[in-house]
Parts: sequence; C-alpha cells; structure tokens
Amino acid sequence: VLGLYHKVLPPTINVQQPNSKFDIKNSPLYINTETRPWMRNGHPRRAGVSAFGFGGINVHITLEEYDGGRPEKYRLHQPYKTILLQAASPDALQAMCTATLKSLQGADGQTVFHELANASAHAELRQPNARLGFVVSDLDESIEFLKISIEMIKSNPRAWDHPKGIHYRPAGINEFTQKPVALFAGQGSQYLGMGKELANAFPEVAQAFETADGLFSANDELPLSKAVFPIPAFSEEERIAQQKTLTQTQLAQPAIGTLSMGQYKILNAAGFRPSFTAGHSFGELTALWAAGVYSEDTFLALAKARGAAMAATRPGTDAGTMMAVKSSVEALMKAIEGMEGIRIANVNSNDQVVLGGSTPAIQLAEQELKKQGFSVIPLPVSAAFHTEFVQHAKLPFSNFVAGQKFNEPRIPVYSITTGNEYPEEISAIKSVLNEQILNPVLFKDQIENMYQAGARVFIEFGPKDILTKLVGNILKGREHIAIAMNPNAKKDSDLQFR
Repeated sequence: VLGLYHKVLPPTINVQQPNSKFDIKNSPLYINTETRPWMRNGHPRRAGVSAFGFGGINVHITLEEYDGGRPEKYRLHQPYKTILLQAASPDALQAMCTATLKSLQGADGQTVFHELANASAHAELRQPNARLGFVVSDLDESIEFLKISIEMIKSNPRAWDHPKGIHYRPAGINEFTQKPVALFAGQGSQYLGMGKELANAFPEVAQAFETADGLFSANDELPLSKAVFPIPAFSEEERIAQQKTLTQTQLAQPAIGTLSMGQYKILNAAGFRPSFTAGHSFGELTALWAAGVYSEDTFLALAKARGAAMAATRPGTDAGTMMAVKSSVEALMKAIEGMEGIRIANVNSNDQVVLGGSTPAIQLAEQELKKQGFSVIPLPVSAAFHTEFVQHAKLPFSNFVAGQKFNEPRIPVYSITTGNEYPEEISAIKSVLNEQILNPVLFKDQIENMYQAGARVFIEFGPKDILTKLVGNILKGREHIAIAMNPNAKKDSDLQFR
C-alpha cells in the first residue's frame, strides 16, 4: 500500500544472484533489489500482495493506485531531517546550540528532535543572522553534529564547512552584491541511477521523468526512466550494457536535462531565485528553460530532439571522438600546430581544454601530446561534439526549434558560444541556439563574464560536480562559492541535495 502511495518500488533484500532454476531472464519477471522510483507507463500502477502462514493464512489482494487529488507534499517517510539554527550573532547562536544540545540529551530528546526538524522545515533565514545547518537521520546523529558545531564555532568564527556535512556562516550572503547563478550540467555527467533517491523523495523529480517518458513512449522508444533507473543487474556485463545504453546521446542529453529540471523545480519552490543562468553545452537548453524562454514541455521536447539529431550518424561512418587535455588553451594551441583532423572543442577552465576530431586523428594526437608531456584523457562520447562531425544534427534541430514557442528571457542567460548574454530578440535566441551545436564551448569565458557582472555563488544542477570543479579552477584565489546539488555518483542523491 505504501509502495503505491509513495510511487516507490520496495526492494527485496539479500539476493546476490537469482536461482538459475527460475530462468528469470527469459521471463517477464525480475527481482528488485533496490528502492527505485515506480514510474507509470501507460496504465495505473498495480500491486499483488500475498500472505502465507503456517496457521493456514492464504490471502491474496490485488491493489490499484488511487488516482484522485492528494496533498502536494504527500510523502509520509523522510529518511533525512534538515536541522537549521539561526540567531542574531555568533555568540547567541552558540548559546542556542548549547541549550538545544541539552534538550536533545534530555528525557524528551526524541520529541525535541522532531519539533526541531519541523521548525527547521518552515524556518525563514534572516540575512544578518548567524546560521548553522546540517542533515541527519536520527537523534543520535543530531547530538553528535551539535557537539562538533559548538567546538567549531568556538575555534573558528568565520564561515566554515565540516567534512561531515555541517555548514556555518556568521551572516548570510547578500544576494545583491554576491549574485547567485544556476549552472546546468552537460553531456558526459550521466550515470546509472542518477537522482534515484531524489526521485523517491521528491515528486517533482519523479514527475519530470514521467513526463519525459511520455515523449519516448509516443514514438515506441525505450522510456527514458528505464534507461536511467534500469532493473537491478546481477553481473558486470549487464551493468556495462546498461551504462552503454544511457551513454547514447539520444538518451544521455534528455536524462541529464530531466534530472536538472527536477532539482531546479524543488529549489525554486523553496525560494531560490538566480540572477543569471548558464549551461555547459547541452545544459544551455536547461538554462534557457530556467530563465523562462520556453515551457517545461517544450524544453523536454527540445532535449529529446537535440539528442536524437546528434545521435543520428550514418552507419559505417566515423562520428569522431574527443579527449580532455590538462593545459592552458594557449600552450595547447602551440602543441597541436600542424596536427590535422582535430580542433579545440571546449575551453573549460584555466588548465582543461577538450579536443575533438576524427577517431584516428584524436588517437594520433593523444600519442603525440603524451610524448610532449601533456596529461590526456579520452572521453566516453558517441561523437566529436562542437565540431563538423555533428554537422548532420544542425538542420533537423534547427527545423524543430523553428516550430517552438520562445519568450524573452526573464533573467540573463549567458551563452556558451559567445561567453556573453543571450540576445533578447526571439529569432536571435533561436539562431544562437542552433549554431551552438557546431561552435566551440567557451565555458571559461562564460564564467569570467558572469563574475564581472557580479556573480559569486554558482549552483550546479544535474548529475556529478564537473562544472563546480571547473568554476573552482577558473576563479581560484577569488571570492566565490560553488556548490553541486549531486556531487558524488556513489552517494545518496536525496541526502546530497538536502
């Protein structure tokens, strides 16, 4: 009943390998060993419940989900609690922490803990106030984190972040002088199960994937959620095959965009209002949506169309490939002089440049650059993006863009192609977006120009923390904060987000 109510598939524990006698691979069944989002694919969710007992119990019930109205926030179970404390000064906050710790350690500790979590969920931070925040699972963890916090505030009155996930500031950020930016991830950051726990905990994320699924199912294609949240694999070969499926451009791009959109919707509902938006390559589509240039449905359709257009290479032809080089753009330009069949596709940071070109040319360049002492990493991509190798995608994507309703941006969007603000005129916006597929990515210029315009807080939406690390490199030694919503592919996405 709770599985249907929460739209979550409950797991079966302690299964290392299904019994071979089941021949389960050749059946319509599978064993679900992970807590996964339960997506609705063309029919209501249904569940069979069976009870067997030694006393003669033999009961079977078939259930179907209730489809009527429900509260917006319907989750009954929250595995993590956000604890937030604020006071007029650091000294007052420390006194509050000490008093709260004493209450939590008292006989009514559990009640105090739940009251504190409920109060934190509805707290409105005042900018001048000193503040402390952390996310915990239970009372004991809350006590442990408060003890650490009291000692840390004593020894370090400036802003700090503790490795356990405790965060403190003596006062809030002034959003007018330290402007926030919404940064959206691009292709290459995808991984199996990305956002799985977040989709279980927040309906906004699950609904985003369900909406995207509708676009794929309408064309008899694999629903997007089945590629992102596949059935549990019991062998390394199965896992590799699943990852390979998700890496396909026609799935990777809309998958990253859908997760990014879900994360942004949650934070936006909580009051986050960026001064600028920007994205890396594909992420620019998400940035334009966040700035109000088009609707949610149009964004998902554009994400699908772009991925499909870029994936549609001719069989038997070389789609090209890419590699990252640890180098400044100036040093690399000198090093690749005379090398044919390659070009600079991305200038990502002070010391990361991406080359694109034909597969043989990139392999040859890799060997040559290694001889010259450069650190080189081949990238797992399906084509040489932002080069002439994706020329085939421009016309079909441009034709699709032409038929979509665009609006003027509500907030400035910075272009990855020029590094500057997008124009306000709609035909010009469409033109920049169409050309973006072939033009080099100037992420470093984009960040520098936003910094010049007052950007100081960079929030990365999407899987992993690739852009957060690049921002740290670009702005090294300068005042800024960079935060990823989902920095680690191996950790719980719900916990990381909170």
